[in-house]
Amino acid sequence: MVAPRNFSRPFPNSGSPASRPNSRPCLRSKLETLPEEAGGENTTDLEITEIHFQAPESRPNSEFVELVYTGKNTLDVSGWRLDKGVKFTFPDNTILKSGQPVLVVREATAFVRTVNTPSTVLGTFASGLKRRGERLRIVDANDKTITDVHYATAAPWPAAFVDGSVSLQRIDLDRDIDDPVNWAAAKPSPGMAQSLTTAETFPLSLYQIRQSPEVPEPGKPTSVSAWLVPGASESVLQLTLHGDANGKRFEKSLMVKNEEGVSRQEIRGTIGALPPGTLVCYWFTARSAASATPLRFPRPNEQATAYLIPTTKTPSEASLPLYQLWLDDATWQSVQNQPHSDATRWATFVHKSKAYPVRIRCRGAFARSWPKKCCKVFFENSGGFRDQDRINLNSAYKDVAYIREPLAYSIYRNLEVPAPESRLVRLDVNGQFWGVFAEV
Repeated sequence: MVAPRNFSRPFPNSGSPASRPNSRPCLRSKLETLPEEAGGENTTDLEITEIHFQAPESRPNSEFVELVYTGKNTLDVSGWRLDKGVKFTFPDNTILKSGQPVLVVREATAFVRTVNTPSTVLGTFASGLKRRGERLRIVDANDKTITDVHYATAAPWPAAFVDGSVSLQRIDLDRDIDDPVNWAAAKPSPGMAQSLTTAETFPLSLYQIRQSPEVPEPGKPTSVSAWLVPGASESVLQLTLHGDANGKRFEKSLMVKNEEGVSRQEIRGTIGALPPGTLVCYWFTARSAASATPLRFPRPNEQATAYLIPTTKTPSEASLPLYQLWLDDATWQSVQNQPHSDATRWATFVHKSKAYPVRIRCRGAFARSWPKKCCKVFFENSGGFRDQDRINLNSAYKDVAYIREPLAYSIYRNLEVPAPESRLVRLDVNGQFWGVFAEV
């Protein structure tokens, strides 16, 4: 069941929501202290509440980050900084009042001229917000982390649109800032009233799935973990870690606490030692009192988290960078046999033993008819690959010297003509050499 809410937030010492029409609401709930590296730590009640990062092409300078101080009295933030993602230093004598949103924008003059907002614009951040997500962090004058978030556009984060029609807006200031279900995609509303339709209660959420070490070692166990937040007023009855190691499935039951007042907990599991060259995909399922069917994380329509156990037999990258694609053989054959389809398939992309969830398809126009197909790789993680959200792997089928594209783009750049980067790479598919490609 859902209910429309006016986004008016009952800030401390700021009167009732009805007396503050120019803000959004926030559910209030108890939350334990969160470690800095997980995001969500906030000792001064300075909150990131809205991120407009996919501005329309017609108004690229309408990007902004909205901040709200929710503590008592006032807060002097002189010399504080946004130091991750965009860069901004709060000017001297900047005093924030409780409950009054402030903005940091991409271009202050253009923003004030084109955007109607009652909020104070503190200044301009350097460069722009990344369109596929990034980490934003606020530190004080002593470089102590005040709050940080790593927002994204890939699921399970809310869908964003490149036309700039929505921004990410935080729902509950007392819920972890890094929890994707704690953000809604809605019409940008910098410091203004906004009516959204949101769930009356938060669903069960499991996020920031990761392994340690990031690149596991051969013959040693790997620790996997995630943050778990039960749904409102419900307990988690069963939590299971699932995995697939080179086609062999396994699962382990995990412990979960259902203690009153604990709204978030870190869950941990261990995947045993595996031989070099093993590709491991893993995911979690959680069953709550409200659902007879276990929920999967990542979701069924998302790629499972994966890693590759390094092998000493991996070809040297002394001459060419090595890229690896891992996916079901039948899926790979489908990509090759349907070159004119723009439908993408899930795969795992590996470079220097680090795995990335990707979607792949053939690319090109007449090049799709070549025996050696070109491939487009879309990175579904928030950071992308080498700061790119996609790469082209061109087969160079008509270029027997494998030099045309890298050389041409290099000449263009030397002539100060805008041109993409290009280099030759080796591509292996499911552990087997597939060919040399021109990466663009």
